[in-house]
Amino acid sequence: MDYSLRRRKLQEAMGPRGAACLANPSLAVRNANIEFPWQRASGDMLYLTGLHEEDAILLLLPAQSAKPFVLFVHPSDPEKERWSGPRLGVQGAQEQYGAELVFPLERFDEELPRLLEGIDELYLPFSASPQLWQSVKHATRSLRRRPYQYVSGPRRFHDLSLLLGAQRRVKDPDELVAIQAAVELGVACMRAGAAAISANGNEALVDAAVLHCMRANGARPAFANIIASGARATVLHYQRNDAPLQSSELVLIDIGAELGDYCSDLSRCFPVGGAWTTPQRELYSLVLAAQQAAIDAMVPGNSVREPHRRASLTLIRGCVELGLLHGDPEELYESGAHRRFYPHSTGHFLGIDAHDPGELDGPDGPLPFEAGMVMTVEPGLYIPPDEQDIAPHFRGIGIRIEDDVLVTPEGPRVLSAALPRSPEGVQALVAQ
Repeated sequence: MDYSLRRRKLQEAMGPRGAACLANPSLAVRNANIEFPWQRASGDMLYLTGLHEEDAILLLLPAQSAKPFVLFVHPSDPEKERWSGPRLGVQGAQEQYGAELVFPLERFDEELPRLLEGIDELYLPFSASPQLWQSVKHATRSLRRRPYQYVSGPRRFHDLSLLLGAQRRVKDPDELVAIQAAVELGVACMRAGAAAISANGNEALVDAAVLHCMRANGARPAFANIIASGARATVLHYQRNDAPLQSSELVLIDIGAELGDYCSDLSRCFPVGGAWTTPQRELYSLVLAAQQAAIDAMVPGNSVREPHRRASLTLIRGCVELGLLHGDPEELYESGAHRRFYPHSTGHFLGIDAHDPGELDGPDGPLPFEAGMVMTVEPGLYIPPDEQDIAPHFRGIGIRIEDDVLVTPEGPRVLSAALPRSPEGVQALVAQ
C-alpha cells in the first residue's frame, strides 16, 4: 500500500494551511481491571499509515512543512511490555512507518500548540474521543492567548471523515487485491457455516464453524456474526446465535471476514432441512431478482442511489403479486410502504471498514458510480411473525442476500461470484 501517496492526496485536499489530526481507539478494559485484546486501529489511521497501535495519534501538517508526518505513540516500557508484549515505541514508529517526527504520547498536549502554529483549517473526525477534542481546544486557546507573538492557530474545524470518505470511495489496485482476498475467505467461511447446518443443530454450532474458518486462516470477524434461524431472521441485527435449528425453517447467515485490514460482507439464507418450502422459495427468488436488478445498475455514471430504487421496485412488484402489499408499485415506493418489510438500504461501501465511509450525495444530488468503487448489494424481505394481515405461510420468514460488487469500466463485477446465489445452489451447499 502506498500510504505516502494517500497522505499527499489528503494534504492537497486540505490546502496549504490545513492539517489533520486523528487517533486510534484505546485498549479495552472491563470486568474491573481485565485488559481484553486490543481490536483494531481506526479505518482512517490504517488508510493513511497502516499503523496498528492503541492510542496512537497522527498529525498531518501541510506538505510544505519541514516535517509534515507526525506521530505520537506509547514509549517503550520494558516493565509493561513484560506483561502485554512489545510496543512500537518512538524509534520503531520512525523506522517502520517513516514518520518525520515521533513523540511519546504524554507529550501530545505539550507539543500540539507549537505544531499547530500557522494552521488555519484543522480536520478531525467529528466522532473523535472527547480527550482528543479537549487537547485540540486547549492548544487553540493557548495560541490565541499570545496576541503579541504574531502566531495564529486553527480558525475553522472540519469533519475529516467527510474528506477522507471521498478519498476512500475509489479503491486503488492494491486495495482491490486485498478486498478480493477478504471476499474469497468470506466465501469459504460461508461454505463452512452452511456445512454446519443440520435439523438437530444449533445456531451456535454454525457460528463456531464460521469463526473457526476465519481464525484458522488468519482473519477475524469484521462485525459480530449474524446466525438467525426462523423468525429470528426478521430481526435485522440478531446476534444471540444460540437457538436450536428446526427443519422447516431457514437460517440467515450474515458474516464478514477481516483479512489484512480489509473486509468482506456476505449474506445467504439456507433451508435447514435441505429443501425449500414453497413460500420460502417464492420470497427468496423475489429477493434474488431484486439483488440482480440492483447489481445491473452499478455502472459508471449511474447514480449510486439507483441500485436501491431498482431493488425496491422489484420487491414491491413481487410483494403486490404475492398479496403482501396492495396498490400501484410506483406509488407504494414513493410513500415508503415497502419499508414495512424492507427497512434498510440496498448496500454500503466496503473496504478497510465493513461499512466504509463515503457520502452518497454531493452538492448537486446523488453522486455517480465511478470505476473502482466497491459496494455490498443486500436487499431483503422480513415478514415478522405477528403480522396478522399477512398470509400465515409467509409469517416469520426473513431473507437477505448479500454480495460484494466492484464497479468497473465494463460494468459490475461480483467479487463473491464463487458463492452460489440460486435457490438450487444454496440448497446444494446445505446438502454438502
